[in-house]
Amino acid sequence: MKKRFLGSFVIALSLCGGSVFAQQTMGSRLPAKQNDLLDKSIVSGHFEIDKPNKARGIIEHINVNYAIAPAPFSTTLNLQLNTPDPMLFAADIIDAKGEKKIHWQPSQKGHSYNESIDISKLEPGAYQINITSGNKSESLYSISFQKVQGGK
Repeated sequence: MKKRFLGSFVIALSLCGGSVFAQQTMGSRLPAKQNDLLDKSIVSGHFEIDKPNKARGIIEHINVNYAIAPAPFSTTLNLQLNTPDPMLFAADIIDAKGEKKIHWQPSQKGHSYNESIDISKLEPGAYQINITSGNKSESLYSISFQKVQGGK
């Protein structure tokens, strides 16, 4: 029974791992047949947050999984953030000049966020999403994306 469960778990990880845990831009390193299986409408990956645990005298590493879709980005950007510990995140969409164009922040902290952000009024070009924690302005992680013509 354990072997069958472990086998199923390994198969499930191998099927999901490419699009859930690896950032899509790395797909070009895969052999051609595997590269064709990647969903190019999703940009996903993960990053870690270092959180000091003063009581234990250690630094904890909190994993945050992210995904943005649907690429190519024209009118809407769906942002997903998932973490094992409830955290309050915020996100700023910044243009190539470094100007903040859109700010998003949920009303309460949680484990999982799935937000649809209207980007239809943004000019086509290069942007990045700066993920911050709560009210802090320091960026934890940046995700680059290209806005294409559409839906002004």
